[in-house]
Amino acid sequence: MSKYPEGFYTYIWLREDGTPYYVGKGTKNRAFLRSRHRLSPPPDEYVIIQSFECEEDAFFAEKFLIALYGREDLGEGRLLNLTDGGENPPPKKKGCKGPSEEARKKISETLKRKGIKPPSRLGMPSRGGIKGRKCRPQSEEQRRKHSEFMKGRTHHKGFKNSEESKKKMSESAKLRPQRLRTERGTYA
Repeated sequence: MSKYPEGFYTYIWLREDGTPYYVGKGTKNRAFLRSRHRLSPPPDEYVIIQSFECEEDAFFAEKFLIALYGREDLGEGRLLNLTDGGENPPPKKKGCKGPSEEARKKISETLKRKGIKPPSRLGMPSRGGIKGRKCRPQSEEQRRKHSEFMKGRTHHKGFKNSEESKKKMSESAKLRPQRLRTERGTYA
């Protein structure tokens, strides 16, 4: 018998004091893995699982729990979720159409509200432009020229900033908005 629940489920990650900090929907071992999460999962004893017969019920429960506990980024609660839940489709498989039009509109509205441009508007490819190769492969001649150009360059190896530069950087950092740190050491 597997330690992971069968079928679809909704999971809640708890802080050490027992308060929830993340709600999600998953299958198999999703609730216990770091991959595809921006936050680290807690130890297994701080994970609550509720199984459902179908994916729609699990999505509904995820949306309900996020609404119940409230999102920290909207000032409504303590959850570190960045969406209201229920809109993320399962991993794309062959023949899968991807997010629905409604989900795409929600994502677009959220990005606009937060002032974030989608990847396609930043001049990068919309899929695969962040990881992996971003540019076309260089020719042997381009690689040779770049290699010659870089020879002898140490990229600030051993470089020390002057006291004046350090002071300017310190003043600049003080003007930037500070990020809030949560109890678990993650940033909101």
